[in-house]
Amino acid sequence: MEHLFFECETITPMFLAGADSSVPELRPPSIKGILRFWWRALQADKNEFKVKEEKIFGGVSEGGLKSSFSIKVSGDSRGSMENYISRESLKKHPYKVNRFELNILEYLAYGTYDYIKGKGNVFNRSYIKPGYKFTIEIITGTNAWERDELAGALRMFFLFGAIGSKARNGFGSFRLIKSNPSDLIQTGLPDLGMIEKYLGYKGIPSYSAFSANARLFKTKGKFYDWDSCLAELGYVYRDCRLSLKPRQKRQYIGAPLIINKQYESILDRHAKPYFMKVHKQDNEFTGFILYLPSLYCTGLQKDREGNQINHELVNKNFLKYSAELNDKLAGRMEVIR
Repeated sequence: MEHLFFECETITPMFLAGADSSVPELRPPSIKGILRFWWRALQADKNEFKVKEEKIFGGVSEGGLKSSFSIKVSGDSRGSMENYISRESLKKHPYKVNRFELNILEYLAYGTYDYIKGKGNVFNRSYIKPGYKFTIEIITGTNAWERDELAGALRMFFLFGAIGSKARNGFGSFRLIKSNPSDLIQTGLPDLGMIEKYLGYKGIPSYSAFSANARLFKTKGKFYDWDSCLAELGYVYRDCRLSLKPRQKRQYIGAPLIINKQYESILDRHAKPYFMKVHKQDNEFTGFILYLPSLYCTGLQKDREGNQINHELVNKNFLKYSAELNDKLAGRMEVIR
């Protein structure tokens, strides 16, 4: 057996729920699920990857296959929990929407708080605060193929992954401080060389995965606190999304789209194909937005109102309006790819 150790630190608030819903808890199943997601994201051009997936992560075929590795997490998150984002951070990042003032961090964290008259938005769950250090230990076999496959998933996990609720909005960002063995995972900020070999697939995957159509954007400036960096990602993303006209285009970025309390989207829910991540290096913070397109309604035959879905049309619309948004992001951010 081989033991791999990864010392990590949270960068942005990490919304998690353990056995006690009032106490955030970083648990091995959460990490294993995210590793599975990023491993799948590298399989767009692979055949029969389901069989390989079950060999690595376990499955239910043939009476049930065990995972080829196990995970342990060390660190006491109870001493590093909060149930509010400081008012100082919130006051730094106001955002005008028509006549109303919205905090951009609360916009990104929508769904984790309740509005209480006289108090404003009050977070309804605790989170692990930035600066919390924890160690991930992975115990795996000596099979070279399985180790290499797992290493690929770990690289994407550390480069683009986040943990917990609102992970695609940059919450739950964390960094790798050091690993043992030290040569297994390359640390540092994402660059083209780290992902180029995964971009060979020319089509559109049926799920979130790297392909020739992936895009990567980086904040133009560096920041000296996590909230300013995450706020910048929020400003840019929201401005660019709202600039899509007519507004019905926005449903292809993420659903539901609700306007004046009425649904304006064909799906009840569709996760956006954008992944925000805050990185920390030498006490400076840099933000990234990764775009991983996939077919819009894979596996669905009817929309939320029972109408037959025209897959050719909705996929065409999705790619067209995503490309429009990407062009707008390119005008506000540095284009890595």
